[in-house]
Amino acid sequence: MSRTFRRVVVPFAALLAATLVPVLHADAAVAAPAHRAGVNGAWQTHIRVRTFTDLIVTSDAVWCATDEGGLLRFDRATKVFAPTIREPGAIASNHLTCLTYDRLGRLWVGTAGSGVSRLSEDGTTWELVNSFDGLPVDSVTTMTVTGDTLWIGTRRGFALWDGHRILGSLPDGNTVSFDTTFSVPSVSGIGLVSDTLWVATQSGVGYARTSTNLADWHPANVGLPSHTADHLVAVGHEVLVQCNAAIYRWDPDSLRWRPTDPLSVVHAMKQEQGTAYVTSSVGMFRYLGGGTFTQIPNAPVGTPAYPDEPEPGAGPTGTMDRYAGTHAGLWEEASGAWVLYPVPGPPGNGYSNLSVDRRGDVYAATRYEGIGRWDGSSWYAWLPGLCNNCPNAFRNCSEVFAMVADPNGSKWVGCWGYAMEAFDDTALPAAFTHYWTPNNPVGGDPRHTLAFGAAAESVMVGGQPAGGGTWFGMDTNDLGVVQPLGLDYYDSTGTYAGTWGPGSSATSVVRAGKIRAVTVDKTGRIWVGYAGSANSGVDTFVRRPEVGYDVRTVSNTYGTAATSLDIWGLVAHDDNIWVLTDRDLKRVDRSGNPPKILSVYNTPAGRPLGMRLIDASPDGSVWVGSEEGVRWYHPDGTSQDFTTANSPLAANDVRAIAVEPSTGAVWFGTAEGLNRFNPSYQPPALPPGKPDTLHVYPNPATVTGLGVELRLMGAATTYTGGIYDVRGRLLHRFSVTDRSAIVWDGRDGDGNLVGPGVYFVRAESGGRPARARFVLLR
Repeated sequence: MSRTFRRVVVPFAALLAATLVPVLHADAAVAAPAHRAGVNGAWQTHIRVRTFTDLIVTSDAVWCATDEGGLLRFDRATKVFAPTIREPGAIASNHLTCLTYDRLGRLWVGTAGSGVSRLSEDGTTWELVNSFDGLPVDSVTTMTVTGDTLWIGTRRGFALWDGHRILGSLPDGNTVSFDTTFSVPSVSGIGLVSDTLWVATQSGVGYARTSTNLADWHPANVGLPSHTADHLVAVGHEVLVQCNAAIYRWDPDSLRWRPTDPLSVVHAMKQEQGTAYVTSSVGMFRYLGGGTFTQIPNAPVGTPAYPDEPEPGAGPTGTMDRYAGTHAGLWEEASGAWVLYPVPGPPGNGYSNLSVDRRGDVYAATRYEGIGRWDGSSWYAWLPGLCNNCPNAFRNCSEVFAMVADPNGSKWVGCWGYAMEAFDDTALPAAFTHYWTPNNPVGGDPRHTLAFGAAAESVMVGGQPAGGGTWFGMDTNDLGVVQPLGLDYYDSTGTYAGTWGPGSSATSVVRAGKIRAVTVDKTGRIWVGYAGSANSGVDTFVRRPEVGYDVRTVSNTYGTAATSLDIWGLVAHDDNIWVLTDRDLKRVDRSGNPPKILSVYNTPAGRPLGMRLIDASPDGSVWVGSEEGVRWYHPDGTSQDFTTANSPLAANDVRAIAVEPSTGAVWFGTAEGLNRFNPSYQPPALPPGKPDTLHVYPNPATVTGLGVELRLMGAATTYTGGIYDVRGRLLHRFSVTDRSAIVWDGRDGDGNLVGPGVYFVRAESGGRPARARFVLLR
């Protein structure tokens, strides 16, 4: 179960000396715990790893902290990556900063804003240490182990973990005076030499003696080119600091920093296996002592485009046992050569659109990083880069907005300012047709590339041949200067058939040029959603948006009140047209004349920001995304939200949603990654008598005057049990399903409001016990 530690406030200086024990030598063997990938069975997460922030090399694995993709475990024998991503009960964030092992062999994972996650000794559960437990803040920058003691640096100072709890932090309110080291208390390195603790921050380097309970802080900046210290390590009895892209060594005789061997532009420095490793613009180096380094042959080299790499790592042997992380992947030293192992994943993380083709392949478009195709087992990528007159590539796979797969096998992509692209990738390389490029037969007007909404007609409707063409709702890249065109249409052969906009012809009924959404219902009617206020709303027609083609306008009233029809998305399912506006979700009767709004639903908080923010499942479920997560509208009228607080959703800022028609699985494209969720997933039955693994979210939870709402996540779908305090008193009984929440008024059996602290859930399902703990805040 996920565990959160209770905060204990203890005077720091009074306990410091008693906690320091002999240092565990950095080259001592530490057993790696068994690995358990933190992936919920119903969820898959796909993230492009570009930045390694720390590496730990053991005898059988390389643990990799990344800036965007969570924690990776690289198996040194099989050369396979296994990810652990943020979700309830796993690591607290995908944005990681540092790694370390403690004396007991537990892996500690520092995050950029969610504290420290710790893997248990048996590798089965994750525990959390954060500001509630005594960290100055939850943004962790560095960690250093000395015996049973763990020094945790953050952006507001550092804390001391004694093997059981955080004893205190500095700077604190009991500190009478500090030197300028902590005027900007963001800690970039901590090292212990004998009884002297060295700390580097963004305002300089300082040291104090543990024998004085760290009461005698001294600045140590003489010889440094600036007071901005990027990192600090202790190697034996020496201290090294990285400052202004160079390495300096402390000279205790002259009390000043001395330059070490020149290493060109230094990118990173780490303490590994009892010494220091440095990467720079000319290679990787190992510290020999006395200010001298030796270069490691053929190691990866950093570049100005990636100023913080490579990230170095070294194994227990220290020789021919080294690794480096770059944007290209993980490099392994092998017999004097270096071998690259790319991390599998899509081309980018900031999504703009999603589409599923007739084979079930998923196309995930980013705005600037390219488009990826997921075939169920691996990714294929088209990357940005201008390529004029290329028959097997995009003109430029950038500024991607509209995207749709038609029933004939073609994928259509609007790359703003470059081309409207259509390609068939049944065989690779794909065959491309570029529309609206210079010298193109249909013309080079770039306004036709500015597509936002898109929909493909069926080839057959009701057993009769249908259009089989593709519609695009147009937008503008310069509002007020470039007027949006309205609707573009390409027939089933891929031939451009025409544009309809305000005044484009005497018979056109398109009343505005800015069209965010298009969909086609089961009878072949086309539905169009307009953006803005003056001419917003929804129209529908048969075959052509012209007079004489049964054009209808959806009524903008619900009951007796007018409602917003500033449209962000449309999806047709059965006899319903679901309309996503800037304020709510509306269900419209498809067959009405005029079509009428049947019901209105609240949408997630936050603005809609994306090209495809709504889709429907075969069972009638509707999915809506916003910058505050995803809402799942069930056919029975209930709804359920997914956010980063209760699911592995890569980010709350959801930009695109697409449902696999054959399976009902749902894809979420966010600003920080991609998820696939299978609503029909059933966890395997637990063996009789085996305890369930239960998680409570949100955790910590905040109680208000209305009480607190908690949800449970485990292997079962229903739970019965109670909430208890640390003394074992029953406070509240509950019986819930996986879709409902525990609603507790925050009071005990006598009606008294409970205080903040640690509480416990004890539950059972099918005779199997389940336990979890959570923190309650006010």
